[in-house]
Amino acid sequence: MKQMGTRTAAVGAVLGMVFVVGSWLQPAAAHTGTPGHLWTQHLRPKADLRYLQNSSVYVSPGFSLGALADLSVTRRCPAGMQAIGGGVDFATANANVQVISDAPIVSGTNLFAAAQGKNPAGGGWRVTMHNNDILAVNGVVGAICAR
Repeated sequence: MKQMGTRTAAVGAVLGMVFVVGSWLQPAAAHTGTPGHLWTQHLRPKADLRYLQNSSVYVSPGFSLGALADLSVTRRCPAGMQAIGGGVDFATANANVQVISDAPIVSGTNLFAAAQGKNPAGGGWRVTMHNNDILAVNGVVGAICAR
């Protein structure tokens, strides 16, 4: 029984020394936090700077979507770049347009036709829309592309 108390004391002493040495080796400016804190305050800003600094917005030529018509417009990224975002914008603020599909082009087609799982990077952005109004509307499609 005495031997067990000695082992417990020895384990406690070793753990105490590990704690003291670990505290001493930790830099004064370092701190710990939750995984959410580490991600939002330390890792994500560095990742955003790394990947978003080489992004550009490429805009399609203007299009006219006729009254009660459907239209698909594609804006491809330049060679060596991949789509990380995109969308459509209309010259008329209150355009009565239904966006049917708004997605990256994957494997030369839309997301619905892409295989489940890992796919090649998006090569551009495609928007399919329907004009619900009796007047034509003008717009553009943009792709945010990055290296």
